[in-house]
Amino acid sequence: MSEQQATPPVLLSVENLSVSFKGENKQFIETVKGISFQIPANTTVALVGESGSGKSVTSLATMGLLPKGQSRIAENSKIIFEGKDLLSLSSKQMRAICGKDIAMIFQEPMSSLNPVFTVGDQIAEIMRIHLNMGRKQARQRTLELLTEVGIPSPESKIDAYPSQLSGGQQQRVMIAMAIACEPKLLIADEPTTALDVTIQKQILDLLEALRKRRQMSMLFITHDLALVSEIADEVIVMRHGEIREQGFAKAVLEQPQDAYTKALLLCRPQLSHRPYRLPVISDFMQAQDAPVTEVVSLPEVDFAERKRGLVGGEEIILDVRDLKKSFFSRKGLFGKDEFQAVKGASFQLAKGKTLGLVGESGSGKTTIGLLLMRLQQASGGQALFQGKDILAMSEKEFAQYQRKIQIIFQNPYASLNPRFTVGQILMEPMQVHKIGANDNERKKMALE
Repeated sequence: MSEQQATPPVLLSVENLSVSFKGENKQFIETVKGISFQIPANTTVALVGESGSGKSVTSLATMGLLPKGQSRIAENSKIIFEGKDLLSLSSKQMRAICGKDIAMIFQEPMSSLNPVFTVGDQIAEIMRIHLNMGRKQARQRTLELLTEVGIPSPESKIDAYPSQLSGGQQQRVMIAMAIACEPKLLIADEPTTALDVTIQKQILDLLEALRKRRQMSMLFITHDLALVSEIADEVIVMRHGEIREQGFAKAVLEQPQDAYTKALLLCRPQLSHRPYRLPVISDFMQAQDAPVTEVVSLPEVDFAERKRGLVGGEEIILDVRDLKKSFFSRKGLFGKDEFQAVKGASFQLAKGKTLGLVGESGSGKTTIGLLLMRLQQASGGQALFQGKDILAMSEKEFAQYQRKIQIIFQNPYASLNPRFTVGQILMEPMQVHKIGANDNERKKMALE
């Protein structure tokens, strides 16, 4: 291998980046602590770490998207892109680079896409701004991009609103927007977090194929080491705003040198084991905040194995029979088209067991969950919970079961009320369902 092939030119260089945010007492707290790394041309670099380690803050600083007045970047920090320090550029100069030469796929597509514009308009807008395309040319290019990222029936989806697409399709739209101007650097911030494993694989394959075909570099931000092993050339491991280890992916993943990297690798769930609880970093490290040099032994007693499968005779808590859901759209003046999202689904869930509902994006998984919560009205079928059909109940009758049936939504950003504190959000359902004698007791439960 020649020297030129072994050492590709550097596309982006982060030098001594320190970022602070204003806290409750109006004092600035340092969240990224003088980190330095490089992204070579035509290379995928993975930025790995726990939630709160500073990964997304680093990417937002690169894009110039940190909130003004609430954040501060140290004066000696530099982010060099093609010889230009991005931190010294004006807003106008940054707008000319971001979206064109540097693009970003955000973590939550439903929160990032504008709900009042069609996906086609949102993709075309980028090309009209950065490439000076006309409406007709931008629309044609949008159709080509939707086809390239694997959106089914792009001719109809181009005029769809984000809410009319599945989570996987929304993420593909975000990717189409990011690659529309053929950027030199693509920043992917947890692009597969809210997606099922089937769609995760498709998105990873798509990103890698696009990177190779377009000869661009990618900063892939994730907490999932399994994804890193599939897509990254180099790995940077972050914790508490600091870089703990960096190097080629194979070396870091197979022969980690830092204790935190070792602990992070040991936390990966294994298909051959099914413990009552998953291991966490603190199980392997002596102290989460102290610098350690070695990984402590794993207490075996905490990870007893759960038995997998059914033995027969278990109590059935949920019995879904021939569940159906159709959506209708207008066709012509008086006609309408029917789309069958769920076509006679039937399954049973035993008490104390976990049932996995797996399928591609748009296969009806989320719709089934919404039907069982009665957040959408079923077109047919039954859902027997403890022997009673919850779909046939009145609103008053079903209210008694709402405490027993709960859902974790796919998109936390769109599900949590931004005007309420975390404590208020946790305590509100307790107040509605009369859990706890008073607010002091509910606050104690929320803290737990």
